[in-house]
Amino acid sequence: MSRTLHFSIGPVQEFVSQSRRTRDLLMSSFLLSFLTGHAMIEVIRCKGRIVFPQVDENPLLLAIQQSNDDLQEEGLWIGSLPNRFQAEIPNEFEPAQCVQAVNKAWLRIANTIWEKVVEPIANHGKDTEKIWQRQVENFWEINWVRGSDRNLLDRRKYWRNFVPSEEEGDKCMLVSHLQELSGYLRAHEPVKQDNFWNKIHKSRYADLFAEESKERLSAIGMIKRYLPLLTKEALGWEFPEEAKYFPSTRYLGSYPFRKKVVENASLQEQRDRYAALALKKYPLTHTGRRYFGRQGDRFSRLVENALQPDNIKDYPKLYQAFQQLCQSVGSEPTNYYALLMMDGDRLGAWLQQVEAQEVGRISHALAQFTGSVQEIVKAKDGTLVYAGGDDVMALFPLNTVLEATFRLRKAYQQAFANVFPEQESSPTISAGLVFAHSKASLKQMVSISHTLLDEIAKEKHGRDSIAIGIYNNSGALIQWGAPWELILDHDTNRLVVLANELALTPSFLYHLKDTYESFASVTEEESLKKMLLAEWERINGKPTIVIEQQLKQLIEFGYHAYYDENNKLVLDKQSFSADIALLVRWLRDKGVTENADLDV
Repeated sequence: MSRTLHFSIGPVQEFVSQSRRTRDLLMSSFLLSFLTGHAMIEVIRCKGRIVFPQVDENPLLLAIQQSNDDLQEEGLWIGSLPNRFQAEIPNEFEPAQCVQAVNKAWLRIANTIWEKVVEPIANHGKDTEKIWQRQVENFWEINWVRGSDRNLLDRRKYWRNFVPSEEEGDKCMLVSHLQELSGYLRAHEPVKQDNFWNKIHKSRYADLFAEESKERLSAIGMIKRYLPLLTKEALGWEFPEEAKYFPSTRYLGSYPFRKKVVENASLQEQRDRYAALALKKYPLTHTGRRYFGRQGDRFSRLVENALQPDNIKDYPKLYQAFQQLCQSVGSEPTNYYALLMMDGDRLGAWLQQVEAQEVGRISHALAQFTGSVQEIVKAKDGTLVYAGGDDVMALFPLNTVLEATFRLRKAYQQAFANVFPEQESSPTISAGLVFAHSKASLKQMVSISHTLLDEIAKEKHGRDSIAIGIYNNSGALIQWGAPWELILDHDTNRLVVLANELALTPSFLYHLKDTYESFASVTEEESLKKMLLAEWERINGKPTIVIEQQLKQLIEFGYHAYYDENNKLVLDKQSFSADIALLVRWLRDKGVTENADLDV
């Protein structure tokens, strides 16, 4: 006789968002997947079966199952298991065994970081070992219930046996409610505190983190930071260089420019000359190997600061060479990158309504989708952070993210169409897309992407939608969202077409935002169009057919669009936002619109 087990590890959103570097984001997602995998392995070891998600061929779970001797020199580094699962367990199986398996794996990781990095200098801190043990032992929220009702686990979480309180002392710069490890108060003992952290940052593992030398971290923060370097001892396999040297937000911003320069054979002499000049002031970074391979030249591996005008303008020869290079390729590096989050719509509700046999089919469809994500993201120069179940998180350069987003949506729907051919329509997926300045807080951008996904795309627009936000280090510049149905015309992205072919002038677009947005909501659509055409003619002369078409499309995109309770697309013409005008101009100016044809 068997019983049903529901199991989860948290916190999730809070833990993942506690990231100041892209590497933190990667490690947060990986840790949750890795630890969940150990709980799954314990179920399987004891003759149980994972019902949801489907994990029979999950590469991360297979890697965990293998002995260390069987693993390759370089192993997996992408989280591909969700933080919760449903399993059939033997009657005699105790779920506490899963908890023990998670704790054992977690302590192996934590002890590795402690022994290799912290313990050698712990005597320079104040109660450093006590702080470490307290934080490591009390961090994870693990919940489990037995029973067939799929709501049981969610109800169990409301009980919350333990609510973490804010610790005393100076706080970790990554996990803000935890105390930093030195144990000293900066107000009273700044010299001792600095001495402790200087010794940490001068350790044999600090070469990767030179730019983070002023950060003071908790045990959890240290584990996130140093795990990529110590995976052989902590996990059983070595991370490859592409995980150790995960691209920064600034490198992602500069990547399209680097690619243009490197792929232009006629510029080899010019880029070599630039690299030679830059290396007199700046070092190389290993990040370039991720995109350009080991054969990538010195230009592709220049540290991010070597391609930032504000940093190099004090070096006249280098700055002049930079300007010449920008002129040769017709563009310059940007400070913006893209953070994408996607999540299936109403999947939980569907799972609660179907029979056990259907759960297996849903799990199979999700496994198909997850298996396709890495290839799609990589093909568009993206960097996958997490892909498990119906969730995706990835980082991209600006110019490829929109096409990648639409391809991921198509792959999600195709996976379900393959498994459920009898259904007329496939389940849907929504997206939250942030275009962020590299100086903006990554933690804040992760939180904003969740808001765009959950509150704008799913709630405001009725799911099967995308919400886009553009943020600099001061806050929001533009925010807009719409159902996919409004944006896509078969396999053509109408938003990208509009931005690519934009004939409306920047001044007119700003004029539309400043002057017409306030009363567009109380003006009939045809009257609004006539008003805007008249304004264009007053400023620029008689409008062409292209101008008329683009104004019409801007008005359509500006109305609040959503799916009603009958899943029909509604355009609310009493609610209008001219942010769409600024969005298409920004997309065009930043070179975000690479390809409108999604069938290519």
